[in-house]
Amino acid sequence: MRFSGKSQVVERVLSAAPDSVSPMTTTSPPGRTELLRPDGSPVRVLVVDDELSITELLSMALRYEGWQIRSAGDGTGAVQTAREFRPDAVVLDMMLPDMDGLTVLGRLRRELPDVPVLFLTAKDAIEDRVRGLDLGADDYLAKPFDLSELEARARALIRRAHGHESTQIACG
Repeated sequence: MRFSGKSQVVERVLSAAPDSVSPMTTTSPPGRTELLRPDGSPVRVLVVDDELSITELLSMALRYEGWQIRSAGDGTGAVQTAREFRPDAVVLDMMLPDMDGLTVLGRLRRELPDVPVLFLTAKDAIEDRVRGLDLGADDYLAKPFDLSELEARARALIRRAHGHESTQIACG
């Protein structure tokens, strides 16, 4: 499913139970694999976007993953919420009403230096992507985006941040 910010119905088909589950996960019905924090509590993700439709979609989809979600619609709210919520990952828009995402990223890095940050933004020029990554973002996804890709990228960031081995595919 691709999402560009316009309201639309979200339909998802869940697969059958996974073949194997790593020690860092639990299986939750119907066949979904849920990442957990090292203490066994749900993963925490902060979603920051000034487009309410995107914030609501991402919050709903990530809650469906079994994660705890908080959201903010501006940079000031993002920094405050991150300070209180202590997320395991942040999905951050580059263009916010009170400050740009790079400023928010800098403030987050001062308080939570190891939290993975995924930029989700309409700024899709190569220069913007390189700048965001060079200034400390862990990943960068341009709008419009595919929801399943964002979820997969978030899972990968969280696995790496918690020191868990990722699933590897070997050829040959």
